[in-house]
Amino acid sequence: MSAIPSAVAIAFPSAAAGHTGNSPYDQDRASVNLATRTIAICDGHGDYGTLAAETAATTFHAAPADAPLPALFAAAETAVRDAMRAAVLGAGKPLREVDGALYRPALYGSSSSTGPIYRGGTTASVLRVAPDGSLTVANVGDSDVVVFDAPSVTHGVAGHSDAGRTLIADHTPTSQTEWERVHAAHPSTRFRFNNPASPWAADRPVWVPKADAWTLNPTGGFMYTDVRNTWGAYVTAADGSESMAMTRALGDFHLKRHGLIAEPEIQTAPAPAPGTTRAVALGSDGLWDTLQFEEARDLLFRADLVGNADAATAALLELGRAKAVAAFGPVTDNIICAVVYITVPPSPPAEAEEPPAEPAPDQHTLDCPLHGPMVRNPNGLWYSPLAEQGARMPAAPQLAYSMNERGEYGLNAPPCNGCARGAAEQARVGARWTLEDAISAVRRDPTDTNKEALRAAVASMGEWADYYDYLVAAARALLDA
Repeated sequence: MSAIPSAVAIAFPSAAAGHTGNSPYDQDRASVNLATRTIAICDGHGDYGTLAAETAATTFHAAPADAPLPALFAAAETAVRDAMRAAVLGAGKPLREVDGALYRPALYGSSSSTGPIYRGGTTASVLRVAPDGSLTVANVGDSDVVVFDAPSVTHGVAGHSDAGRTLIADHTPTSQTEWERVHAAHPSTRFRFNNPASPWAADRPVWVPKADAWTLNPTGGFMYTDVRNTWGAYVTAADGSESMAMTRALGDFHLKRHGLIAEPEIQTAPAPAPGTTRAVALGSDGLWDTLQFEEARDLLFRADLVGNADAATAALLELGRAKAVAAFGPVTDNIICAVVYITVPPSPPAEAEEPPAEPAPDQHTLDCPLHGPMVRNPNGLWYSPLAEQGARMPAAPQLAYSMNERGEYGLNAPPCNGCARGAAEQARVGARWTLEDAISAVRRDPTDTNKEALRAAVASMGEWADYYDYLVAAARALLDA
């Protein structure tokens, strides 16, 4: 747990958890810096991918908390090039640098896709957590950072309405903004779908012209690369000699002349709402290719894990490994992952104004023909002193004291059930339940019949529409969808 000057609780893992996937090499690396509340996830690729990932993770770990992220990524790019250069020269290999790329001199200019280039690069996703729990994420590549929020009181029970949202920018060939960026500067660079039968099958472009713009090829791709049905695609040099499954990365210097860049895009998220616990899951594509966001969410909010970043990180890794083995067999992609929990305490309740003092005989300001005199407690809620003493009320069992977080009583709770005030309570709560049931029905099956029932439920709210504005808003959003 990091020390922070506020009531917000931020739980970091002591270290990121990784698994080789039983591959002969592990190119995933991470850094966890509790002092700066920073986590970096790096997924290396290429012959020098491990070196690139290690170098980038070390650079991010050493940076101060206020280091500008664009400058930090530029420093990591320089550090990766320096490390690759030193490794090549240290091994006694010939080296020639052209426009920042590292080549074997004798083969420079060859059209061969192997041999002439020293290849190595890495994705990089860097998460910073501010003392108030707000987030900043900078990334190149596809190592995802996914955020889930849930009310703190629902841990292990509910709180699972948040389907998760990614905080990284899309740096894949199926991103239209990336296509437009690369195509404007490097029009010969191709974005093509990954075809397992290539090079014998016909090429299929990702983007095709339509009127005065470009559109995603309606034919689609040849294969999905993850459980969210993402089409596999590549950025390819004009001659087909070099390809990359992403449009931004650290390293991969030979592809920079074809449009690849190392400049990060930065996303932010405000602090969680008061009374909320946020779970942030970071992982390389080895985790997210086989794991749905909802599966991660359900695990992270398990009662035995929530708030324990070390245990949650280990459990997330094991779940991702098991899903990958089930999908691909014993040899799978490397996985690196980490979990951060951020809990913001509820806002302090507003101080209730004390009612003016009244003579004792006038204290019982409400009388119920079934349940006797009713008084207000210090929170302004009606209750029966007789029920508090354990007495049985006429025509009703001993009153229960059930009340939700909005101060609403249930059908069989005070002020009473069976008199005018109880009937009003029943009408209000019944209207709410009718609307909630109608919302759930449309979410399960958005048929016209269910939508008509939802419209009727909204119309029947009447005087309670403003009181239950959050439910009415949710209903209208479903009807407008």
